Amino acid sequence: DPSPIRLGLAYRDGNDAVLVVRNDGLAAAAIDGVLLDGASAPYSAHGGQATIAPGRTAILRIAGVAPTEGVHAALTVETSVGSASAGLRLFTPFFPIGTWLNGSGWNDAAFLAALKARHIDTSWGYWNTTARARAAGLKLIADAVPCAEGQTSGCIATADEDVVAAYAYGDEKEFSTSAQENLRNVELRRTGSSRPTYVNDAAQRVFQSFAAQADIGSMDHYTSGIGLCTITGAAIGMMQGQPVEWAGNYTRQLKLNVEPNPAWVWSQAGNSTIPARSCWHGVPTVE
Repeated sequence: DPSPIRLGLAYRDGNDAVLVVRNDGLAAAAIDGVLLDGASAPYSAHGGQATIAPGRTAILRIAGVAPTEGVHAALTVETSVGSASAGLRLFTPFFPIGTWLNGSGWNDAAFLAALKARHIDTSWGYWNTTARARAAGLKLIADAVPCAEGQTSGCIATADEDVVAAYAYGDEKEFSTSAQENLRNVELRRTGSSRPTYVNDAAQRVFQSFAAQADIGSMDHYTSGIGLCTITGAAIGMMQGQPVEWAGNYTRQLKLNVEPNPAWVWSQAGNSTIPARSCWHGVPTVE
């Protein structure tokens, strides 16, 4: 039978790796040990927890294995009812509250101030928006590549990566490229950079084959267009009238497909330009 043990999340905390381990089974799981790159590793469990009850989680810490951002680790948690393994890059957690700025938005001081007032700290951007992001006090989900040696244009230099939250490969690329091409471009964005890679999907059917290839999986769910305060039959072609809660359902499906990597979701629960289409009058957010 498949193991009921899952690595729900793995991340870097200082020099330590932190694992959130979930028991999806029906029996309690005694924690037997942790393997790092195939070898037994000392660990500590939050609160001294020794077993994981059904449907519950445990937080394990492995000291001294994550000295740098993006370090790769092969991790296995062994229990009395099964084990879970993953190979991934470890990053310090960042929870962005994001929007998509267009050209004029970057130059609108009043609009940028309104974003900050709403605690928005991140925007989609490109290789040539690093200076504007820094001036605005924003991080970038950058649809760009890190500069290779000798490259000075069409890329982001290491010196400008302080504003890069993640390197993205386009947007909703499942409609225009293959999974193999998606992976090639994700790897291109990993080369020479300590920043995470990011893939944003629209279709649930590709969460595992596209979003899971990156360090951060993401998706769009257009609740700004479908989560109306007053459910109507109008504009069915735009999917209006569906429950806002569907964003949560799709988010769970994304998480299950990309864990133990994090999931970032454009829930788009607000619409600043068409307030009548939204229950919340604001700007799109990353959850």
